[in-house]
Amino acid sequence: MRRTDRQRIESATNGARIVAAVLALLLGAACGRSLYAPPACSDGVDNDGDGRTDLDDPQCSDPGDDDEGPGGAADADAEAGDGGADGDGGPDVDDDTGMPDDAGPDGETDDGADGDDGDAEEVDGDAHEPCEDGRSCDAMPLGRCVSGACAAVWESTADGDRFGQAVALEGSRAAVAPPLSPGLALVGAPEGTACWGHAAALAAADWTEAAAWDGGAALERFGWAVAIGPDLGGPVGVALAVGTMAAASPTAHGRVAIYGSATDLRAPVRELPGPLEGSAFGAAVAWGPDVNGDDVEDLVVGAPSFRPGSDTVGAAFLYAGGTWTQIRSWSGTAGSRFGTAVARGPAGGRGRPAMTLVGAPGEDLPAADAGCAYLYEGTADTPTWSACGDGLQAGFGKALAAGSDVDGDGNGDFAVGSPGWDDRTGKVDLLALGAPYRSWIGAAEEDDFGSAVALGPDADGRPGGELLVGAPGVGGNRGRVYLFRFDEEAPLRVWDGEATGDRFGCAVALGGDVDGDGRADALVGACGADARPGKVYLFGSASW
Repeated sequence: MRRTDRQRIESATNGARIVAAVLALLLGAACGRSLYAPPACSDGVDNDGDGRTDLDDPQCSDPGDDDEGPGGAADADAEAGDGGADGDGGPDVDDDTGMPDDAGPDGETDDGADGDDGDAEEVDGDAHEPCEDGRSCDAMPLGRCVSGACAAVWESTADGDRFGQAVALEGSRAAVAPPLSPGLALVGAPEGTACWGHAAALAAADWTEAAAWDGGAALERFGWAVAIGPDLGGPVGVALAVGTMAAASPTAHGRVAIYGSATDLRAPVRELPGPLEGSAFGAAVAWGPDVNGDDVEDLVVGAPSFRPGSDTVGAAFLYAGGTWTQIRSWSGTAGSRFGTAVARGPAGGRGRPAMTLVGAPGEDLPAADAGCAYLYEGTADTPTWSACGDGLQAGFGKALAAGSDVDGDGNGDFAVGSPGWDDRTGKVDLLALGAPYRSWIGAAEEDDFGSAVALGPDADGRPGGELLVGAPGVGGNRGRVYLFRFDEEAPLRVWDGEATGDRFGCAVALGGDVDGDGRADALVGACGADARPGKVYLFGSASW
């Protein structure tokens, strides 16, 4: 997502951008070296096999550390001396994909030889294998086989973007005209260009870019959260909300930009400013049913660092979608990080109003950072119910999703992620209006299962629905995504990331019918891919 690749709103001078880059360097690794990169320079190990330890290595700060080929290309997989390891006689002099040789699909290395992973299945000349059932993915724009299923893959080319940190998918209700029909994907890249941040709206059918936006200040992290909402009369038939995560800059209030103008999609319809400095306002956003009677969906915004007094308590703010006036605000307790995640649910049965769920993963009930989630009905000041995690540092409430009625009582239900549960094995609880309905648990420690969750209708039209869960820590941060049916413990489908460090599953979305088969599709972010430029994958339900 380089600036030359797309139209942007130029809202700052070159001097300001230089200041932003300097600030990012002064503040350290938040927008520098990836958290998931190979070992840092200070480990005293010759990670790249060039005969020098890192302390004497002048290029040890490069992602992947350091040089492998004669051209000085970054060796992102940090494999010492692995050139030509696929046995085809061609030197892999530019092995910067982030994967060891022979670990991925044909075309991974740059020696020009198919069959480099040993299965010799390349048949159509595009350097990609067909899927396991023999079908080609070439008909899908930007399509290739990923973990046995065809996926459209959109990749950033800008170092450090974290493209895919936030994703939203819309298809079934978007009344849009070509080339945007039948669906739209909204993707955030909050650490691009020294953490100014980017966001892009993509026509999910062919990945053409409908619009793109930049952040307005250094360290704003514009694109940290995204959501797709109601039709505001614009060209894409939906409203797009993009939030920030400006906590790294204590003087930043944070903001949420709303797009959907009938005349210019790139110009915001409204900007909602944060209430206080350093509140991280915009760290979470979610649209949901109308609560104030104007027949327009309303928006909830999380501000987990909100500090009205001496304590940082976190807050969530509910805005009327028609007038953008604040309807209600809620706040948490000291250190709870209330507002880290938010979700809006449909109106319940028996005359219940629409619901708002707010996560507080730092809540110390019943143990330190066990986390809690709170459900508010309509504009009520106090929660109807609350639920908390069951273990130390479980982080219950770090990820939330609202969706279908799973138990048939007429009320919308919720999924809550606890990615820190049991030494980061992770857990997801499906709650039917507060009552536990079913739980799923990750496979191993450090999987981070439940870091992202999404709910959608059952692809086969069965009662209940489906749950998408991201586990970005699986396999050394390669990442994995699981698709579950509500009434089944075993996953319906599993997808794995393409490379160690990809953090595949750091964000997920489910529900838009992009491929036109009448069933929900899945959107998955891999925000650590290729030393953090990031990727986004669209899996059509026809390939499940």
